[in-house]
Amino acid sequence: MRRLIRSSRLLARQATVGMSGGLIVMAAVVACASPHTYSTVSPGFANHHPRSIAILPLASAFGVASGMESFSDAAGAELANRVQKDGRFDRVIGPAQVQAAMAQNRELADLVRSLTAPPPFPPGEDGAFPKSDVKAPMTEKEIVGKVCTLLNVDSVVRGRIELYGTEKPYGPDFEVTMGYQTAVFGIDLRWDDKSGDTLWQASDVERIPGNRAIVKRMERARDDTYSRIMSAWPG
Repeated sequence: MRRLIRSSRLLARQATVGMSGGLIVMAAVVACASPHTYSTVSPGFANHHPRSIAILPLASAFGVASGMESFSDAAGAELANRVQKDGRFDRVIGPAQVQAAMAQNRELADLVRSLTAPPPFPPGEDGAFPKSDVKAPMTEKEIVGKVCTLLNVDSVVRGRIELYGTEKPYGPDFEVTMGYQTAVFGIDLRWDDKSGDTLWQASDVERIPGNRAIVKRMERARDDTYSRIMSAWPG
């Protein structure tokens, strides 16, 4: 059975959602979204009108050696599918297409990794992510703009899986309740415009208790999380 994989960053953000770069905090209960969804929108959001979007490969809070690659790929594909069905964008590029483009373009690969490898929340001290593979120092805004140019899109979404797996509840005597496990999925998302401005950030986590069909419940936890996030998506 899969063990619970978690990140303290997500848990901390559930208590406080404060972002740098002039983002304002919306109500914890976003319209059409459950209290599980924490959402922040840029005060300049109305000045941007992206018609195309690329979903970058989802990062993991647990590192390359965690065995999360296949799950991250599936979660990224499902997110792209949700965004496509939502219909607000004329063109949606999914993570698999981005990875294919990265395989053909070393510069794009280096820049995308510089965005997805560091923790996306909050940004670096001065907004810069210096990477040895990037030939010249670039600010985060410049990297986002260059990635959008290379992918020919108006905006990009980067995400980080912060919780994934199962939790075993403990009884009053701190003994594991046998055969009963809670499926868990948590994710952070960040939507950036080609100008480099961050338009929106969201964080959500879902827990589904039970003692059967753990794989299906884990998929349901992911899907329920995405449903709330799509409801909270501004614009």
